Order: sequence, then structure tokens, then C-alpha cells
Amino acid sequence: MRKFLVVLLFLVGVIFIIARIAEVQAIVDTLQMGDWRFILLAVGVVSLWLLTIAFSYKAIYSALGLDEKVKLLLPMASASIFLNVVAPSAGVSGVAVFIEQAKRQKYSTGKAAIASALFVLLDYGAFLCVLTLGLIVLFRRNSLELGEIIASFVLLIISAILAALIYLGMRSTQRLGRTLAGMARFVNRLVNPFLKRDYVSEARAYEFAKEAGDGLRLLMKSPKRLVLPIGLALLKQGIM
Repeated sequence: MRKFLVVLLFLVGVIFIIARIAEVQAIVDTLQMGDWRFILLAVGVVSLWLLTIAFSYKAIYSALGLDEKVKLLLPMASASIFLNVVAPSAGVSGVAVFIEQAKRQKYSTGKAAIASALFVLLDYGAFLCVLTLGLIVLFRRNSLELGEIIASFVLLIISAILAALIYLGMRSTQRLGRTLAGMARFVNRLVNPFLKRDYVSEARAYEFAKEAGDGLRLLMKSPKRLVLPIGLALLKQGIM
């Protein structure tokens, strides 16, 4: 079944390219007219950006007591970025990639999910630093509009929710479990009229909380483990 889906997706991709052949040709023409030195520089910067993301995950994994190679984290990070683009969900879509890898390698899926959540949180935190400077500049130039303020506020709320869940996991595994189980019940109520069954397992929420709590307690014992991930998050924003 999986092979069939891969072949089907490949065929759909080929059909899409054929249907958009004029657009593909326009891209090729644009590249041919471009300066190869700047194109090479752009490829180099993007490659450096992706490597920084992979090393960020490596640092976070190590901080949580997980051992994963950078050569594996690099394609995983790339796939995660792709998912976050095609299925926008505040950077959470890509978590599935790391959970699936944890299942394959038979290590804690809870820790893998927390690692992804920490990456998103640190990424948001680093971006908020850049954003704050940008908002100050816009304010001083009298160019700050309601749209920028609302978008910044939404980003701040998402960061606060993530930070609260991670802090909760550090303080009490049981409270994190109850919170996640409550969120699972809420999701199940929403989708039950359509699926006629529970979409999220409450028991799995408690199990996940225990796995995540183990990693977070390790991090709590040695907060200096976060210094490198924070530095890499800031570097990533600088490259962007």
C-alpha cells in the first residue's frame, strides 16, 4: 500500500509539472539570465541555514539525552520545513517527521516531540528579538500599523502557550498529562460528529507526558545545555 501511494504521489507530481510546464520554463529562463555568482551565493546561504537548523536539533536532542546524527537530522529538518510550508500550523506540522523517526529508531517519541517543541519555542524567541527591533524602528518612523501589531501579538500568544506547556512538564508530569488529556478531549469533541470515534487517545496523552517529563527533568538539572541551542537559534535568524 505504501509503495502504491509513493508511485501515486510521483505520478501526481509529474502531472503537476506537465500542467505547469510554462511556469517551469519561466523559472529556467530566469535562472539562465541570472548571475551565476549570486545564484551560487544564494545556494550557499540556504545550505548554511539548513545546516544551522540541523545542528540546532542536534544540540536540543543532546540536551534531552537523545543521540541522533546530524546527517539524519538534516533531511528530517528539510522535510519538516516542507511540511510547515504546505500545511501551515505555527511550525507544528513538522513535528510528525521527528516522531516518526523516533518510532523507527525505537526511542522516546515524547522526547522527540518535546525537542521539536523546544526548537519552535527557541525559534520564536529568537525571532521575537528581531521582531522587537523591527517594531521599534517602525514605531519611530510612524509606520507601525494595526496588522503588524496583531501579527506580533498572535506570535507572542503561541510562544507563551508553548512555553507554558514546557514549563508545566518541567514542574509536574501529572499536571502536563492532565492538560494534554484535556486538550485531547476538546479535539475529540470537535471531530467526533464527523469521525464517530475518538481521534486522540487520552491514555496516550498521559504516556506522552511521562516521556516528555523525563527529558525536561534532565534539562532542568542542567539549564546550561540550552546555551548552544539558543545561540544557534539566534544564528539562524541572523542568516535569514
